[in-house]
Amino acid sequence: MFDEPVQIKLSGLTARQHVELQSNLKDDKGVTFKATATYQADGNGEVDLSRHPSLGGTYTGVEPMGLFWSMRPDVPHSKVVKRDASTPLNYHIVASSGGEVLAQVTNERHLAAPGVRRTPVREGRIRGTLFTPPADCRVQANLASKLVEKTEKDEAGTRQAAGTAVEAPPPALSGSSFLLLCTQGEGPFSAIIDLYTLGGILCEPRAALLASKGYLVLALALYGYQDMPRTVEKIDLEYFEEAATFVQNLPEAKKTGIGIVSISKSGEIALAMASFLPNVKATVWLNGSIANVLFPLHYKDLVIPPLAANIDRITITESGIMDIKDVLEDPMAKENHASVIPIERATCNFLFVVSEDDRNYDSVYFGEQASNILRKHGKSNYEVPVQIKLSGLTARQHVELQSNLKDDKGVTFKATATYQADGNGEVDLSRHPSLGGTYTGVEPMGLFWSMRPDVPHSKVVKRDASTPLNYHIVASSGGEVLAQVTNERHLAAPGVRRTPVREGRIRGTLFTPPGEGPFPGIIDLYTFGGSICEPRAALLASKGFVVLALAYYGYQDMPKEVKKFDLEYFEEAATFLQMLPEVQRTGIGILSLSKGGELALSMASFLPNVKATVCINSCNAVVLTPLHYKDMVVPPLTVCPTKMDLTKPGILDVRDVLDDPMAKENLATVIPIERASCNFLFVVAEDDRNWNSPYYAEQACRRLKEHGKTNYELVTYPKAGHFLEVPYMPHHPCGVHPAVGKVVAFGGVPKSHADAQVEAWRRVQEFFKTHLECCTGLLNLHFNQAREDFP
Repeated sequence: MFDEPVQIKLSGLTARQHVELQSNLKDDKGVTFKATATYQADGNGEVDLSRHPSLGGTYTGVEPMGLFWSMRPDVPHSKVVKRDASTPLNYHIVASSGGEVLAQVTNERHLAAPGVRRTPVREGRIRGTLFTPPADCRVQANLASKLVEKTEKDEAGTRQAAGTAVEAPPPALSGSSFLLLCTQGEGPFSAIIDLYTLGGILCEPRAALLASKGYLVLALALYGYQDMPRTVEKIDLEYFEEAATFVQNLPEAKKTGIGIVSISKSGEIALAMASFLPNVKATVWLNGSIANVLFPLHYKDLVIPPLAANIDRITITESGIMDIKDVLEDPMAKENHASVIPIERATCNFLFVVSEDDRNYDSVYFGEQASNILRKHGKSNYEVPVQIKLSGLTARQHVELQSNLKDDKGVTFKATATYQADGNGEVDLSRHPSLGGTYTGVEPMGLFWSMRPDVPHSKVVKRDASTPLNYHIVASSGGEVLAQVTNERHLAAPGVRRTPVREGRIRGTLFTPPGEGPFPGIIDLYTFGGSICEPRAALLASKGFVVLALAYYGYQDMPKEVKKFDLEYFEEAATFLQMLPEVQRTGIGILSLSKGGELALSMASFLPNVKATVCINSCNAVVLTPLHYKDMVVPPLTVCPTKMDLTKPGILDVRDVLDDPMAKENLATVIPIERASCNFLFVVAEDDRNWNSPYYAEQACRRLKEHGKTNYELVTYPKAGHFLEVPYMPHHPCGVHPAVGKVVAFGGVPKSHADAQVEAWRRVQEFFKTHLECCTGLLNLHFNQAREDFP
């Protein structure tokens, strides 16, 4: 394959013999490209380009692929043109010494792997070439070769000559093998649009190589191709929207969004597509501009003017070639802001690739400014840590950092920290310690997990997880604000759909990953109070699960209080989820916390098709209200209010209020989890003050073991409290208990609790991934670079 190196060796020479190598390539315009190199054989009469240096020619030193990359055209200023990437480029390599040709070979370098299909595209006004991976995208072919001694051909067609051989890949892909594995099988494949540079024509080699790796790629012409206009006065983004829609609607294409690869002029078009068009998931920008250049860009009623240029800045090099690197005006100057592509609108991931010696224009500066814009607008996945840095301070300067978050109830959460800059005037939260505030020490995410509410005993409320939580971070010194940024922390990845559910008596919110699925299904049950908590559901949907955050009372038109729990309601919810076309029929998972845990255990014990159950800080018995299922009633565990204690003024400790469920008189309250056929994960915080969850989890595991079950895991976290939430959610040490009606302690040490949330969330995802049939593969959805930099 073209993107794989070849091994070139010569043998049978005399010791220290000098050999000249020459390579030639004729492109589709008839231009010949040539490279030369002189080598000296070693004491064994061998030359190996991977070990021996070129002594002179178009390159010097040890360069195994020098005969390819150092080629020069016989027509000045030409670049290799390859119009049809389904055919190979033929490199002719000759070895000679003292004017005598010793050996020669033609090396076919293939851009498209066997089975890749090339299809010209003329669809409406769309022009280009489509490259499709093989229907069975598991290509095996042989690549390597032998250039053998030059003399007369023998019967097998081998050329032999006095003791000299050159090894290189042969025309007929034979010899040592390469293996291309693309797990997509027969498709659908991830789709990419390939945009080339100014001139508007397309360039097929990248597209063919990417198709060889399992991508469906449209090499898209911009203008000046076939029957397209030779020149343009504007760039119409709707043309590229049509192309994106065309690719997404192909039956071979995945429906989870497209990628874009671009270079030079097309870089700004790629940025515009990412900023304004839906379903762009990943964008690669090579040596492009952050601003619109040369032509106005139109999209519907929007016009982005081109960046101004100053031709007086053109310089002439000694060889008579113009240097135009500095011709464009600064796009970040106030008067030029209108020309900048608003990439902060984009939800995709970006890769900016920059050549530091780019003389076409200052792509290094443009790439840096693009990164700065994305950092300033700070979009990130909620569970992914951000990197916070400050630069431009004086050495050893003290800086105060403060973060603020206002939740959906209007409660403000705040964290503070004091840092001292290092000798370079920098503060990096991943390396430098906080000297004081709501946390101390090296804590990269301390400004998030250490937040405290301005309304005592509050926890963060997020009712709609399709919108981000906005963290406002301010850096100040001596009362002067130095820098500030708002970090959008998204719970739902791009493409995740949030749908309120009102189906019969079922109430909740459904989160669905992008794509057709089917995906594994999960029901998320929250704690006492019966309402729903969307953040976990949104995050799991971002990993490729369909998740129903299920309410069970006190939500919308549901009863505000309950005298019993009807398991048939949860059965209806499980059936509803399983019958969705996006959900696999192989069984569901249940994620639960606190009171939701006993309901999850009951579902696992009595309902079919429950395959994996996570219980976080739960009880193994029915608590407070009886559980009904058909003709069965499980009574609640009794309570002893006299066991309440005061930890601090006004804060109750209710950990030991419940009677022992394992006492003989209470066994009827224990959920018969030995009936379950699913796998269990019990997650326990050892400092849980809501109730004795370590004891309850141990008894649940013991009961399973006594019945010969091994389908359980138990993980414990010292110094963690009751509310083990998603990573970096602020610690909730106490709050009003809905059953008690007063403030109770929930336990936990902030730092230990924060660490437990990160680790427990990882375990939960791994558990569901292992025990639910994820045959379609879990999605890997991401956000823009998760980083905050303060200049």
